[in-house]
Amino acid sequence: MRYLPYLLATGWFGLRVVTGLVTGYSYAAGKTAGIFSNLLIILALILLTLYGSLRSENRLSFLDQFRDCIKSALKYLLAMTTLMVIYYTAISPELEDARVAGYAEVEKALDSDEEVIAFRSQNPAYASMSRVEIVDNAKRNIDFFLSIKAIAGAGSLVLLLVSFAYAALGVWLWRAVLKPPQAGRVS
Repeated sequence: MRYLPYLLATGWFGLRVVTGLVTGYSYAAGKTAGIFSNLLIILALILLTLYGSLRSENRLSFLDQFRDCIKSALKYLLAMTTLMVIYYTAISPELEDARVAGYAEVEKALDSDEEVIAFRSQNPAYASMSRVEIVDNAKRNIDFFLSIKAIAGAGSLVLLLVSFAYAALGVWLWRAVLKPPQAGRVS
């Protein structure tokens, strides 16, 4: 049970590499598989942590079980985030491919004067900008949203919040539904 979060993170990494190979390193398809696999792994990890608390001879409190679940989830998140950074920086060309595609889409969307005028009329914040400034601003946005810092930071934060929710809900369900308190034991 001690190394389970790290083993699951390594398993996620292997799954992510295989998904990348199968999808031809498509960022959109790989991202979806990565998100759902992380959600399932965190849920499984929390349930396995709760199941491991059955071996304890003394009955743990809600907060003790919640803390144990969060501790396991944090170990997983740390290892998974590290492996995700390695995946996107050393293995997968997904981010660079998505960045190049985004640049081409912006260039194509604003390649004529009529399209620039229509864009300015629909977006008043860009009314005083030239075509070059609009394109540069769009490229900066693409660079930010496809940077490894933004992806790793936002992904870790969201998974941390999901871990807290899963842990609270899991411990509550475990205690209330699946394993009701027994007579004579402290709850």
